[in-house]
Amino acid sequence: IRITQKGIAANPNAWRLYQHLGYIYWQQGDYKASSEIYGRGAQIPGAPAWMVAMKAKMIAEGGSRNTAREIYTRMFEESADDQVKDMARKHVLLLDSLDQRDVLRKVMQIFRDKTGRCPTSWTELREAFRVLSIPVDVNGSPVDPTGMPYVLNSGTCEVELNPKSEIPIK
Repeated sequence: IRITQKGIAANPNAWRLYQHLGYIYWQQGDYKASSEIYGRGAQIPGAPAWMVAMKAKMIAEGGSRNTAREIYTRMFEESADDQVKDMARKHVLLLDSLDQRDVLRKVMQIFRDKTGRCPTSWTELREAFRVLSIPVDVNGSPVDPTGMPYVLNSGTCEVELNPKSEIPIK
């Protein structure tokens, strides 16, 4: 935070520094500070219009996945740094995977409520996957956004990332 604030003090017209500082505050869960910083950055000539939207989003839904997805998408689109782009891309994949796993958990819970047990294989949920248009591989296993099949842990009734997936665990 101090380094970015020094950068802003030395380059008060560099809206990207405000974007970075807003991101840092968002990561810390300080949505009010993040909103204020995005708002200040939005006032800089040449700043993109989405900076104003980010100010409002921080107040309205700072901790939501949709806000995170938008932040990482903007970082990917705006950055020239390949490492930043790769990090942002992987975070979007993670968010998409979290949404998918929420749906899979609901499907598994419905199965469990009906049968009194967890599914022992993904094939037991094949019909639900078809109805819900959940993408599956050739074996009928649901796949993450990178195409890797999810792992069914029937002992805990949980869906997990495949260890071979490029999606970060957290």
